[in-house]
Amino acid sequence: MSKDAYRKFCIQNPNLPFYYQEWWLNALYNNNWECLIYQEGEEIIGIMPYSIKKTLCFKTIMPPLLSPYQGPYLSLPQNIGNSKTYSIENKALQYFSNELNKLGIHFYTQKFNPQIKNWLGFLWNGFRSTTHYTYRFTNLENLEQTFNQIDKEYRRKIRKTQDQVFFTDTLSTEEVYKINILTYQKQNKTSPFSFEYFSRLDKEATKQGKAIKAGLKDKEGNILATNYLIIDNEVCYQLFSASDTRYSQLNAPTLLLWHSLQYANQKGCKTYDFTGSIMPQIETFIRHFGAEQTPYFYIEKQYSKIYSLLRKLKR
Repeated sequence: MSKDAYRKFCIQNPNLPFYYQEWWLNALYNNNWECLIYQEGEEIIGIMPYSIKKTLCFKTIMPPLLSPYQGPYLSLPQNIGNSKTYSIENKALQYFSNELNKLGIHFYTQKFNPQIKNWLGFLWNGFRSTTHYTYRFTNLENLEQTFNQIDKEYRRKIRKTQDQVFFTDTLSTEEVYKINILTYQKQNKTSPFSFEYFSRLDKEATKQGKAIKAGLKDKEGNILATNYLIIDNEVCYQLFSASDTRYSQLNAPTLLLWHSLQYANQKGCKTYDFTGSIMPQIETFIRHFGAEQTPYFYIEKQYSKIYSLLRKLKR
């Protein structure tokens, strides 16, 4: 389907999240992406961008690194009632899943955005779902209430060390990535994304006025922790965070998160989205801040037994 129709949909839906916008998709996939369009008559009801990755002889569609969600996005008519709503959703999702089945890929998986609460159209076409969770603060207008939701011990840590650090939103791309590297080195791992990839995304997000490279520094100017944020349509998305464990006594990750919530409030955000993590250590940290658990679907389909076996062995 022509990308002109995709651009038309973006224009008609000014609140479309940044991770569906053409500039973000171009940066994510280095301009190598396609889209599915669902229409009823002349009206575009839904879109679904995707990019096919080729590895050896296998073709896959996978969740892109550093992008919160993807999958379908639907713009339904207003005031049509539940029956009509579900009918349109089912038809749109059946269309998308049917089209995916025609692509000749070996494996498919995407993180659907939390707006999608009905995935029957995919279920009926042989896909399966796992429920994942993100955490969100959805009442940032009331910072006092937000602070009071935080676990008592975390509030104590914030009060104890907040005068020993200061917040900045002017870190460089290199500085943010350097702290990210340190976080993975501590775990004897390498970063899943390269500096080239991150800088390409950051360049475009900065050009759009949406990127925030936030961090905490001590009085000597050492960077203690960083948060990479995207602010879009009154939502602040935390794409990733990192910290230098040499300064763990200052509770930098806890302090930085609180400063980031305050910063998002100052920028007019009503919601702060951690963009999902079900890793126990990260989930525990986020949960103790009192954020709201929000489910989303992780949809997949295995088309090749050989590829699926190789994927399991790699794990």
